[in-house]
Amino acid sequence: MNLTENDLRLLIRNILREQEEEVEEETEEEVEAEEEVVEPEAKESEVDPELQSLAKQYEDAKAFTGKAEAIANILRRPEFFGSDIVGPTKGKQEKGKNSMRFGIGAGGKDKHDIKDIVDRIYAVLAPSKTNPVRVFDPDDGPNESGTFKAYVLPDLANLMFTFGGSGETSGQRKGGYEYELNVILPNLQKAGLEATGGEDNTISDVYVVTKGGKLGIEVKLPDAQLGEPTLKYNIADKSFFPSVEKGINVDVANLINADDTSTDAYNRMVIIRDKINAQRSADGEDSKYPPFQDIIDSITRREYEQIVKPALRANTEAGSDVAGVKVAEFKIDANRFRDYYLGKKAGLVQVKSKGLYHLHPDFEIKIKDEDGNEKRTILFDFDNLVTGGVQFRNMKGARYGIRSDTRGAPLKKIRKSPIDLDIESDRDAFAAVVPDMTFPDPKSLMDDKSLAEAVDRRWQLLAGIKE
Repeated sequence: MNLTENDLRLLIRNILREQEEEVEEETEEEVEAEEEVVEPEAKESEVDPELQSLAKQYEDAKAFTGKAEAIANILRRPEFFGSDIVGPTKGKQEKGKNSMRFGIGAGGKDKHDIKDIVDRIYAVLAPSKTNPVRVFDPDDGPNESGTFKAYVLPDLANLMFTFGGSGETSGQRKGGYEYELNVILPNLQKAGLEATGGEDNTISDVYVVTKGGKLGIEVKLPDAQLGEPTLKYNIADKSFFPSVEKGINVDVANLINADDTSTDAYNRMVIIRDKINAQRSADGEDSKYPPFQDIIDSITRREYEQIVKPALRANTEAGSDVAGVKVAEFKIDANRFRDYYLGKKAGLVQVKSKGLYHLHPDFEIKIKDEDGNEKRTILFDFDNLVTGGVQFRNMKGARYGIRSDTRGAPLKKIRKSPIDLDIESDRDAFAAVVPDMTFPDPKSLMDDKSLAEAVDRRWQLLAGIKE
C-alpha cells in the first residue's frame, strides 16, 4: 500500500492522540488510588481539637506562669476537675524546679481521682510518652511539700504537679474570703445591720454596730485552719518568733512554744545549728551565709538536703518525740482557739453549714423563731485537737526558711448551732436584737479560767466522770 505524505501525517496525528488519552487515564487512576490511601488516615485521628489547642498553648507559652495557666485551662474542663479547680496557686510556680501547684476548692479532692487525672493530662501534653507518672509522698524525693503528694511527668523534663488548697488565690483561703465578703457581709447589710469588713487578718472578719460599739464576728469555712507564718528560732530563749511581727503570727508562734514537745524542738534546733555551722566554717569564704549565732532562720537548699534532713531523721530514730523532718510539733484545743479569736476582738464565730457560736457566755445571742420559740447560740467548742508542725520549707530562690503548718479541720465535726446566719429567718431575727445589745471588750475575757473549767466539767458530765 502506497502512503501519500498526507496519509502519513494523519497516521502520526492519530497515534499521538491515543498516547495522550492513555496518559490521562493513568493519571486519573493514580489520583483515585492516592485518595483511597489518604482517606482512612483522616478517619483514624480522634484527638479533641480543643485539647490539642490547649496543649499547644502550653508548648508555645514563653513564661512558666503562662504554661501553668494553660495546664489549668485543661484541668478546668469537665472531664478533668471542672469547676473544682481554682487555678495555679500564687507564688508556687517554680520554673527552676519545673514545679507547679494548683489550688483545688473545698471538698474537690474527695470527688476526683487525682492520679487518673494526671495520667490523662500527661497523655494530652506528651502523646508519645514512654515513661509513666511517678508519685511521691510529702517530703519524699523531689517533693518538697510537707503536706501534698507530688506527681512527676518524666517525659516532660520531670514536670511536677502538686494539688493543694492554700495560698492567697486558691483553695480554702479564697473560699473563706468569698464566703465572708460575698455572702455573710452583704446578707447582714441586707438584713438592715450596719456591717463592715475587717481591714486585715489581725482583727475580726466582720463587724456589726451595736448599742455599746461594735460586735466582731469571725467567719469560717468548716476546713478553716490557722495561718502559716514564716518563723525564726532563738536558741537563747528556746522559742520561735515570727519574721513579721503581727498579731496572728505572734499567736501561732506562742502556741507552738507552749507545746509539750518544746524541749525536743530546742534539741533539734541545736543539732541543726551545730552541724550547719561546722559546714559553713569548713567552707570559709565560699559559704553563702555566715555561721549562726543565737538566731536560726535561712539555710540553703544544699544545707537542707545534705545536712538538715539526715540529721533530723537520725534524731527521730534516736527517740525524739518530733517525727520526720519537722523541727517542732504542736497541738491546739478549743480553749486556745477561743482566746485566739477573742484576741482579734471577736465575740462570735459563724461557720458555714454549722451555724453561729459565741466565744464566751457574755456574747451569747438569743432570738425567737417564727413560732415564738427561743433559740440560743452555743459555745464555740470541739473535741478534736488541731495538730501542726514546723519545718524548713522552700522560699524564694534556693533559700529555705522555717514555716509552720496546721493539720486537721476540727470545725468539720463541731456540733451544729441552733442559730445560723446563712438562714434568712435567723439572720433577720439576729438583726432585730443585736443593735440594742451591749458587749464587753473581747480581749478582757481571754484566758478565762472559769470558762475553761466549766467546759472541762461539762465534758466530764457527758462522759459520766464524777469527782
